[in-house]
Amino acid sequence: MPLPSGVSHRELMVSFKRIRGQDDLPGCAVVLTDISERKAHEQELLRRSRYDGLTGMINRSYFSELLAEAMDKARGGGRLLAVVGIDIDHFKDVNDTHGHLVGDRLLFDLARRVNQALPPESCAARFGGDEFVMLVPVSDTPQAPQEALRMAQHLHEQLSQPWSHGTLNLVPSASMGIAFFPTHAVDLVGLYQCADLALYEAKRQGRDRTQIFTDRLLTQATRRLELSEALRHAVDRQELRLFLQAKVDARTLEVVGVEALLRWQREGEMVSPAEFIPLAEESGRIAELGAWVQEACCQWQRRRLDRGLALLPVAINASSRELETKGFCEQLRRLLERYELPAQAVEIEVTEAAMFNDRNSAIAEMKAFRALGINVVGDDFGTGYASLSYLTEFPLSGIKIDPTIIRSMTVDHRMKLLVEGLMRGVMSLGMSSVAEGIETLEQQALAREIGVEALQGWLYAKAIPADAFDAEH
Repeated sequence: MPLPSGVSHRELMVSFKRIRGQDDLPGCAVVLTDISERKAHEQELLRRSRYDGLTGMINRSYFSELLAEAMDKARGGGRLLAVVGIDIDHFKDVNDTHGHLVGDRLLFDLARRVNQALPPESCAARFGGDEFVMLVPVSDTPQAPQEALRMAQHLHEQLSQPWSHGTLNLVPSASMGIAFFPTHAVDLVGLYQCADLALYEAKRQGRDRTQIFTDRLLTQATRRLELSEALRHAVDRQELRLFLQAKVDARTLEVVGVEALLRWQREGEMVSPAEFIPLAEESGRIAELGAWVQEACCQWQRRRLDRGLALLPVAINASSRELETKGFCEQLRRLLERYELPAQAVEIEVTEAAMFNDRNSAIAEMKAFRALGINVVGDDFGTGYASLSYLTEFPLSGIKIDPTIIRSMTVDHRMKLLVEGLMRGVMSLGMSSVAEGIETLEQQALAREIGVEALQGWLYAKAIPADAFDAEH
């Protein structure tokens, strides 16, 4: 009899049954049952419960079992366990641009590279998506962090080898976070949390790097969670504040406009924008904050005009999330209409990063603003993509030069020559220009030399509450 499909050998179950034979004599019947298919099915179910269907790596559940066993063995001392969280940088872009079939192929090949880079007595799992985790025993010595970092560096080198699929060529990279048992945590949940926090920090610092967990990261995570929850209620609790920083004419130093800056005053603490703006972007609340800023700026302009004060264009920063949101421009148009303000009352500042995040959406919204007569200024000019083609590709009415560029000009004459060339292009296109972050007379002089029209920085004014600004101007 041929073997069932997928079965390499037969498994038989033997059972015995008492019987009565002829002449009512006691006897025994032996029953053989072929259970090969049932066993094969059970093995297949076990395999599916332990291994990832795409990559063949062990899955999260089975990895957790192996990690728990390794932790029990390591409690006797002598060894540490390094748990390494791995995220493939910008993997979503591959899926979005080239499709999930290409993304799956990339994951399959990267999983193979992870397995090939495993040190002895180690294992790796795919936790889902583009997330992998490694378990690596290391010596319980002061050199353990360096040992783990060397291992991570080797893995970085393997993962960053060029990858090709058809006509597509990529150079992958990965971010990694490392936590040690029992140094950082003594249970599974805590160990995973520490590795995740370290991984988050590696990505926050720019990706394509490795971060080892520290207590500072836990403190920061607790603070982020606290602020993220409180930020949900900031608008309703009226905790947001509008601050303004003056922009002055480069020649006369008269105030010619302002930039709107959002501040959050929470329970007596002025929370830094460097803290809460990234949280708002991560949580999807940045559009809500942006809408608050837009209305606060329109209310401020209306109050100024009602008091007979001069109109000072207020620059409002637009995030990439807002530029990608349909109706962003229409929202501001309705506010201008409600408060009976001209289009010149506001202008939109867009960073280079926001413009290039979703180029088509950004161009569409910027064109909509320009059609309404609202100026659109390229913020942080010079930090990444600055070129004459960038100036003509996007419908900009002006640029704002980043403070790092101005500071570089004070120590590098070549930078000054480069910026002068860019400024000639800006002026030939009829665009306005602002240099921000001016703090010294030397920087002021350099900005004037290259032809900048307006200046902004602490040399002239710090950001102050809107009401205080009106009292001074």
